[in-house]
Amino acid sequence: MKFLKFKNMAMIGALSIAGVGLVGVGVHATFTTSTASAQTVTAGTLGLTLTSPGASGNGTLASPLVLPASPYEGSTFAVANDVTVHNTGNIPATETSITIGATTDGSTASTDMEGELWACLSSDGVVIFNEPLSVATGYGTFTVGATMLPPSDEYMLTVYAGNAPTICGATFTGVSGGSFNNANDLTVAPIANSAALSLNGDSEGGVVTPTM
Repeated sequence: MKFLKFKNMAMIGALSIAGVGLVGVGVHATFTTSTASAQTVTAGTLGLTLTSPGASGNGTLASPLVLPASPYEGSTFAVANDVTVHNTGNIPATETSITIGATTDGSTASTDMEGELWACLSSDGVVIFNEPLSVATGYGTFTVGATMLPPSDEYMLTVYAGNAPTICGATFTGVSGGSFNNANDLTVAPIANSAALSLNGDSEGGVVTPTM
């Protein structure tokens, strides 16, 4: 009986040693893991259209926006055309330049009339310039540094002669040499009579087509 008890004790000791060995192997094991993240980036779209009351070609850039012709005017008049630039995209658009021009039929009366007309350009009620049309067209293409957020931006070009009331009031030059870059360059002017002279008799029958 003593011999059997001794064997039992030896087996228990062997199992204990084996168990300690297994624990030792587990201490040296290496565990690894990994993770990943992703982000979807989508480019925005830019879309622009022009509209003006009574004009043809509204809402498309496939053809020029053609403003309606004014009726026969006297020596004192004001013709205002409201042009709205619509940002139909989903990102801001940077307005880069504006060009004011004028064409005639080549007659002496039209040439004289062109030299006697005044032009006022404003945006959302803020004056950009108000001066003789010949001075405005002389700027050529002047730069604009404004950022237009959706949905739209409005410009009004008023061509006039004589002591007519306009949003630009009296003489005012806001472009300052052919460019304006922000709202600080512009001035809000109350509606008042202009300082322009009336058309002379040599302009009778003349035809002038301003463009913006």
